[in-house]
Amino acid sequence: MDVLICVSTSIVYFYSVFSIMNGFFRKVYPNVLFDTSAMLLIFISLGKWVESKAKGNTSTALSKLLSLTPTTCIILEDPHLFKTNEKGGFDASAVNQIQVSVDLLQRGDIAVVLPGSKVPSDGECIFGSSEMDESFLTGESSPVTKHVGSPMIGGSVNITSTIYMKVTEVGEQTQLQQIVKLVKDAQTSTAPIQRFADYIASIFVPSILIFSLMTLIFWSCYTKIVSIDKVPKMLKNLDGDKVEFFKILQIAISVIVVACPCALGLAAPTAVMVGTGVGARNGVLIKGGEVLEKANDIDAVIFDKTGTLTKGVMEINSFEFYGDYEHKETFIWSLINAVELNSEHPLAKALVKSSLDELAGKQASQFELKLVESLIGKGITAVVVNPATGKDINVRMGNSRLMDAFKIVNKGKYDETIEKLAFRKNISSFCHILIDDAYIGYVELLDTLNPESKHTIETFIKCGYSVGIVTGDAAETASYVGGLLNIPSNNIFAEATPEEKLEYIKSLQENKGLKVAFVGDGINDAPALVQSDLGIAISTGTDIAMSAADIVLLTSSNDSVGNSRIGLFGVYASLDISRSTFNTIKLNFLLAVIYNMIMLPIAMGFLLIPFNVTMHPMFASAAMACSSTSVIINSLTLNRWSMEKLKKKVNESIEWKNTTNLGWNDGMADTRGEVTELSTESFIVNRNYKHKSIPIFSRVWRRIRGAFRRNDYERVSVSV
Repeated sequence: MDVLICVSTSIVYFYSVFSIMNGFFRKVYPNVLFDTSAMLLIFISLGKWVESKAKGNTSTALSKLLSLTPTTCIILEDPHLFKTNEKGGFDASAVNQIQVSVDLLQRGDIAVVLPGSKVPSDGECIFGSSEMDESFLTGESSPVTKHVGSPMIGGSVNITSTIYMKVTEVGEQTQLQQIVKLVKDAQTSTAPIQRFADYIASIFVPSILIFSLMTLIFWSCYTKIVSIDKVPKMLKNLDGDKVEFFKILQIAISVIVVACPCALGLAAPTAVMVGTGVGARNGVLIKGGEVLEKANDIDAVIFDKTGTLTKGVMEINSFEFYGDYEHKETFIWSLINAVELNSEHPLAKALVKSSLDELAGKQASQFELKLVESLIGKGITAVVVNPATGKDINVRMGNSRLMDAFKIVNKGKYDETIEKLAFRKNISSFCHILIDDAYIGYVELLDTLNPESKHTIETFIKCGYSVGIVTGDAAETASYVGGLLNIPSNNIFAEATPEEKLEYIKSLQENKGLKVAFVGDGINDAPALVQSDLGIAISTGTDIAMSAADIVLLTSSNDSVGNSRIGLFGVYASLDISRSTFNTIKLNFLLAVIYNMIMLPIAMGFLLIPFNVTMHPMFASAAMACSSTSVIINSLTLNRWSMEKLKKKVNESIEWKNTTNLGWNDGMADTRGEVTELSTESFIVNRNYKHKSIPIFSRVWRRIRGAFRRNDYERVSVSV
């Protein structure tokens, strides 16, 4: 655009200088256009100012993120002096406190977070308890309770009481700064569609100069050929008896001024900045403009199971106690807590957590642990003192292999229970309990479903996406989860190694021709995340998984089950944000093209002969500024996106029929059958209408984009 402005103002200026000199030597009245040159620059500057104000609004999300970190904080002058007394208290007056810049914080410092102040950096609570506002990260207005051992996130606001924290991460290593970096990288990246726009802009400028020259030649020749009566009034002097060349020159200048490659150049970057900012505000980190384009073409969404569709932690699914202990649940849970408390085994931790939940608000029995022994692969045995009688109790808790190693008094009851639970033995983990060699019951532990899994899967299926599960877990467990979520067994691949996950995704791409999004959270998911057309990682997962993904769903620091702050529904939300942003980019291009298609003919004088209408360069400059502003304003409409509106749109616009009526899988009821092997031949592809915004002139768009080979414009970079 700067080239066109420079050319037009230079022509106007030098023509005016020439006209003055010509008038001086030939003693004629000069026709000067100095005012046109000045007004052009005024309108351009005004347009640039409006444009910069509007563009400033496109990065508000990043500005808000940057403003979250406080500039100063209070720390203990000597962190080594921090000690709690025998009662768990702490005398704050015994340690000197100083205020320092956040930039001077180091790992190991003890920071004091007062009520109403912001957490200066990432760390761990070491004293006190309070409620924190983590809405910038969690998206939830409800405060998060923090106590000793809870992770602290820099930028969150302390609400209720003073809390002491040990700094674990500083500077660019904090979670907030990592988010800022991701958003910055995304907003400054160049999408493939932008390279296409750059290519168009590279041929646009010389084309406009040619059009301007053709306009000048045409009207100069036309006014020479036809009689003066047929010459449009706009090209004649006040007396109407002579053609004024400077008016023809004005038309040619208007052609240069009104053309706006800047609108083409702004079409993608502004939408990307707003779209990625909207995503960041809602817990969806989109890594660049290219991701937006890839997300728009997704056909299938494949989920990892553990930690994605499920919570990733064991929870009680059921329990049953027999005999004398049938109605002594408090006694049994107190016993479980005492025996399993010091074990580091994941199932033991799950049992302790469950026992604490069951004992909440009840009077727990206090057992004295005399002897405990862990048996690898089996369970745990212990001797405890019954607080009521003072007698020793022999306790054994573990799987069936542990039970088989001892002589059970009521063996019949145990065998009956094993037979009853046989169909779930490969799905759940069971902790059987013996007290003094008598079988008194069991606790069933299960990696339960993420609360939003079912609704998310239903949404994807009924919006026309093909859905599947690929997991390293047992086939029976994968089939069980698939059955709960109405995913056909043909679309479930279990007991997969990381390499097999990659091959499965690759097979779907090559054999089925699908554009695949993969959702995972672990190290073993990284190869599949890279192979997929779109990798989506849950941020409670590993750094490797998140670095391999194209989209990261943020999570609450206080969420032990790994739910996204917008839930697993955030997977669908991320695709909707990407889709909305990409459609906005296309609409921006459409606005820029329509503007030029309308304004260029008017500026060239197409309406001059029939209607005696043309465009003055000053009006052309104003129109050009408006075109750029309209593109930016259209991009800003993305700020209206919200999770609540999306859920409402999904619920209102999708016809929630029975899944079997959608042609998704005639055998949907048979989802608990044997899961598929690595071959994807039996993978059921959803052929229903994909629920997304209808792309404007989508067929025309595909043809235009397909007409240019990527290598023709990939290396082109034009600054407008």
